[in-house]
Amino acid sequence: MNCLIFGANSETGREIVRQSLAKGHEVTAFVPNLDVFKPHEKLMLIKGNVLDSDEVDNAIAFQAYDVVFSALGDTRTGKNKVCSMGIYHIIRSMQTYQLNRLIVTSSMGVAPEYLNFTSRLYINAVLGGVHKDLSLMELYIAESGLDWTIVRPLHLTGSPARGEYRVMSCPPDKPLRKISRADVAHFMLNTMEAGQHIGAMPAIGY
Repeated sequence: MNCLIFGANSETGREIVRQSLAKGHEVTAFVPNLDVFKPHEKLMLIKGNVLDSDEVDNAIAFQAYDVVFSALGDTRTGKNKVCSMGIYHIIRSMQTYQLNRLIVTSSMGVAPEYLNFTSRLYINAVLGGVHKDLSLMELYIAESGLDWTIVRPLHLTGSPARGEYRVMSCPPDKPLRKISRADVAHFMLNTMEAGQHIGAMPAIGY
């Protein structure tokens, strides 16, 4: 498949790029700096800022992609609205150029019913602004009319992929906890290839 990846410079985004190439997919990575990845015969790099609508538009107009991935994130305050405004530009361009499949990483923290009391306190105190940005991002996606999937992990780690994890569409009896970025990427690629979880917000974890 032909994939366009926004947030390709993030740790999760790099995993999506790496695993996509390993599976033989054609990859276009939208990055702020062109030295992020080593050259690969199936990798095209486009330099740009996701907050610049013209640069997003140019990337989406570049090829007829089968799927658009977003691994955008803001680990600080959320004040720049990287996730919500970035996805807003992505959605508008996808609608303009009639691209339909969108798979996005968000956070289980956006859905407090998945979290225990301690986790809710931490998120509200430390990551409140970031999760407000993610909540607005999810709203834009849900109202987009695209074939979207929003993936909701919680605590991300740098561990290698296991290839096995739990996927939940409603709050589980046993809390979902950490998951590696490699397994988040693994799940997103499987979702693309199988055409699953369209219009859904699956939570994933071990």
